[in-house]
Amino acid sequence: MSGISINSMSAFRLITRFGLGHIKGLKAQGQLEKPDPKWGVCQGSNSAYESLSFVNAFHHFGRGSDDHENGDDHLEEELTRFVIAVFFVKCLRLTDFFKEDNEEDNHTAAEKKESECQEDGLERNFTEDEILVGSLLAHFIWAIPANAHDVGELSVVAPGTVRGSQMTSLGGALFNGLSLFNHSCEPTFMRANVGNLVVCVAAKRIPKGCEVAENYGLNYGKDSTVKRHSVLAGHYGFKCACCACQGES
Repeated sequence: MSGISINSMSAFRLITRFGLGHIKGLKAQGQLEKPDPKWGVCQGSNSAYESLSFVNAFHHFGRGSDDHENGDDHLEEELTRFVIAVFFVKCLRLTDFFKEDNEEDNHTAAEKKESECQEDGLERNFTEDEILVGSLLAHFIWAIPANAHDVGELSVVAPGTVRGSQMTSLGGALFNGLSLFNHSCEPTFMRANVGNLVVCVAAKRIPKGCEVAENYGLNYGKDSTVKRHSVLAGHYGFKCACCACQGES
């Protein structure tokens, strides 16, 4: 298998959507130095958190942390994401992605150099822009799986009732704001996809001061504690200690 999943394609889409010029501008401003897992809650009450923001997406973290605390267990996974990142960079080479409006001459020179390398059977070195994009791709391929949400559609078999209906997965997407919510096996709200938006609706009365938590796909009403803890630890890197889990322990 190639290892190129929906999440990997989401990383690729994120890069191509904002473009090289925007990314280099953020880099020059020092906004892409090091991901901060507390970024979303440390911008101050006077700042609105933008969901459609490359910087906010950059500050998402993946399973555990980027210190590779699980050692050799994830070496193959690490290698895979870097290989995919390199593959994506080489795909972008075949397009005008790395060509900026004021660098036509440099782009022509790069094409000539690549042609010469191909004739000699050699692989040309990566440019600074390609290294920047490749490193961001590798980061997003790592971070998006723990922050992306499934996009689904409810197929209703009869009008006026949801009995017998089925949820069909259409893909996945990264919603920056939604990714800030913590998990609970007994969530306080439910979510539904409406076009390219997500609508969140309270699932019960939420007392003042109570944390608004969502559910990462495992609910205490249908999944055992052992299963929930195993899946959450393996995919997201944490042991759930929500009220439901504490009540079952």
